[in-house]
Amino acid sequence: MVDLTQLETEERKLLKTTKLSRINKVGSCYVIKATAVDFVVPPHNPWRELEIMKKLCFGERIQCAQIIELLDHRRVHDELELLFPFYSLTLEDFMLSQYNFQGSRSKKQFNPYLLGTKSTESTPEFYYNGFDVNIYAADMFKQLCSGLQFIHSNGIIHRDLKPQNVMLTSISKPLQLKIIDFGISYDTTTEDKDEPPNEKVTDVSTCFYKAPELLFSVANYDYAVDIWALLVIISQWFQQGSSIVNYAPAFIDDGSAELENGSDIRLILTLFEKVGIPSVDLWPQVRDFGSASAFTGLFGSEGDGKYIKLLSAEEQHTRIIQNFPRLESLTDPKVKTMFLKCISGMMVLQSTERWTVSQLLDEINCVLQC
Repeated sequence: MVDLTQLETEERKLLKTTKLSRINKVGSCYVIKATAVDFVVPPHNPWRELEIMKKLCFGERIQCAQIIELLDHRRVHDELELLFPFYSLTLEDFMLSQYNFQGSRSKKQFNPYLLGTKSTESTPEFYYNGFDVNIYAADMFKQLCSGLQFIHSNGIIHRDLKPQNVMLTSISKPLQLKIIDFGISYDTTTEDKDEPPNEKVTDVSTCFYKAPELLFSVANYDYAVDIWALLVIISQWFQQGSSIVNYAPAFIDDGSAELENGSDIRLILTLFEKVGIPSVDLWPQVRDFGSASAFTGLFGSEGDGKYIKLLSAEEQHTRIIQNFPRLESLTDPKVKTMFLKCISGMMVLQSTERWTVSQLLDEINCVLQC
C-alpha cells in the first residue's frame, strides 16, 4: 500500500479549497486532504475526522465498499494530511450530465464593453432530467443505504450527505458509489467536550439537504438527519427537470440556485408546502427540545390539517408522486412500490418516527432479491 512518504516528490495539483482544507491531486491515482489543526471550529475537527476514518477503514468490522478508503495520514507542521484514492467524478457531476437541453430562445443584449454592438445570448427554456431511473435509481439507492448502514452501525452520523460527497469509481456499469468527506461527522460512541450529545451543532449539512429538526435547532438529533439528506438526494433523481443550467432541483428548495448560500426560511416554507404543517404535538422534538416558540409563532400550534402523515396511504402516495413525478417512469411495479414505501417512511418530520437505514435496506432487499 502506498504511503505519503512515497509521494513527497510528486507534484501536487490543487483541486479544491474549503474554509479549512485543501484538496490536492497527487499523480494520477491519489488525493491529499490537508487541514489546519491549530484552528478548529466546530463542527469541523480534523482529529475527529481522522479517528472516524480509522474506525471505518481499519476497525473490527469488514470494510464497506461504499466508503472511501483512507490510505495513510500524517501531521506536517500545522496541517493534518489524509491520503485517499482519486476518483474524478462525483454523483452530482453524473446527475448533472444526465440533463438534456430542451429548446432555447435567443435574445439581444446590450454589451457596454462593446460599444455599438449587441451580443446574442441563448437562454434555455428547460433542461430535461434524463437520469435513467430504471437503470440507476434502485441500485444507487441500495448502495447509499449500504454505506449509511455501515456508517451508522459504527456509531457515526455523517452530517453532510449530498451528491458532492459521493464519488463514482468509474463511468462503466454497474456504477460503484463511495461516500466521502467525514470532516464534520459525529461519533456517538466517544465523549466530545466541544459537542455533548444533547448540545450538538445544528449548523451542519448543506443547503436543502438539511433535516427539518436542524432548521428548528433540535440539538439532540441522531442518525435520522442522514436519512433525510438521502431522501432529498433521491428526490433529485425523480424531478422532471430544471430551468436553471447546472442545477439538479429537489422536492424542496432553499433558493441556493439563485442565492449564494440559500435561505433556511425559504427551505422551511417549501418544506411545509410539500409535506404540510404538523401540529406542535405531532412534532414533540421541536416542542420539547427545539425552537418551539419560533415554530408556533410562525405557523401556529394546531397545524394546517395537510401534514402528510395525517393522510391515508393512498393519499400519501398521491402526494409523494406529486413531489417525485418521475416515479411514474419506473417500469417495474415492485420497484415503484418499494420507492413509495421507503419515501413514505423517510418523509417524516418527527425524526424518531423516520425509517432507519436498516428498515430501508430490508424493503430494498425484499424487492431486489425476490
